[in-house]
This record gives sequence, C-alpha cells and structure tokens, in this order.
Amino acid sequence: MNHHAYFILGNEGHIAVLKEYLLTQHDIAHDTCDMSVESFTHMRVEDARMIATRLTRKAMGSLRVYIIYTETLGVDAQHTLLKTLEEPLVNTHIFLIVRARDMLIPTILSRMEELVLEDAQKEKETPFISQDKKTRTDSIKKLHEDLKDNKTTIISAQQLLSQIERELYADGVEKNADILSEVLKAKQALYGKGISPKIILEHINTLLG
Repeated sequence: MNHHAYFILGNEGHIAVLKEYLLTQHDIAHDTCDMSVESFTHMRVEDARMIATRLTRKAMGSLRVYIIYTETLGVDAQHTLLKTLEEPLVNTHIFLIVRARDMLIPTILSRMEELVLEDAQKEKETPFISQDKKTRTDSIKKLHEDLKDNKTTIISAQQLLSQIERELYADGVEKNADILSEVLKAKQALYGKGISPKIILEHINTLLG
C-alpha cells in the first residue's frame, strides 16, 4: 500500500471484502496487524474525534489498519476527519467506505486515493424504489407478516431502509436530498419505543410516490 488513506465506494458488505483483500493481496497477517472497524449510520463530529484519539494510541502490531464505514456523514465530521488525514501516522492506513463520491467534500477527496473493490451483495438485491407503489407496499406487508419477532423485524427494516438509501444515492444525492433526510430519521426512529417498523416503512414508501 503506497498511500495512507483510501476511500471506497460501496456498502457495508465491502467491510468483509476489504478485509479479505488486505489479507490476501497485501500479505497482512492477523498477528502483525492492528485492525479496527467502525460502522456508523451517521458519522458525527464526535465520532471523527473518537477515531482521531484512538489512532494516537499505541498499535498492537507493526501495522495499523482502520476501516470506517458510514451510511451518511456531515461536513463538520469530514472537516474533523481531515485533520487526521493531513497528519498521517507511520505504518497506519485508513479506509473510508461510503455510498457515493459526492458524499465527500473536495478536500477529503484530495487527501485520499480511491480503492476499487469487487461488488458486494449487489446481485442479491431486488431494486425497490423503481417498483410501483403497490408492489412496494406488498413487500413491506410481507416483511412484517413473515417476521413476527420484533428484533428481527427491526433489523430487516433497517436493511430495507439502507437499500432504499443506496438506491436514492445512486439516483442522485441533490435531487433526493429531502427524502434521504427522511430515511435517516426513519432509521433512528426504528429503535424508538412504540413505533411500528411497518408504519415507518410505509411513511417512506409514501414519500417515494
């Protein structure tokens, strides 16, 4: 690896793909590498500061790899992360996995190199937002009926919302900004008390038109 920081366009499945890539293509061994993974629904300034603090601690191996996956991240968080990228640590490599290039501000892009990995989980997904409203409604109803356990239903609803988010990003961040904001709120609402995942999904489905 010739650079200290890389960004990857992908989804959460790319965490495993990246790990496999590093272990097989770069001869990184578990016993000599200090590998950390952070996963966020929305990366905040506090999260970026936490990462910066952890990177200053002594590594457990001769090489440190820090993998960050986030579904969304604010501009302020990126400015905080930028300070870490501008002062690279010896034998430390940072990998940032995001949904789309235009999520990242130009200064972040200028400090990182793009790493292209094979697709992860793409083939398993049936497009959702391009379906007609009735088909989407039926899918939500089936998800709710098939999964009686509340915890399992919440996880499945979270996965569907993440898929919707990916498709909206691919369709264009700017034109879908309002509904992307609602999807983020919906993800957070899933873990609130007394709110049915079915109602949350139906709300997003209505917004999709």
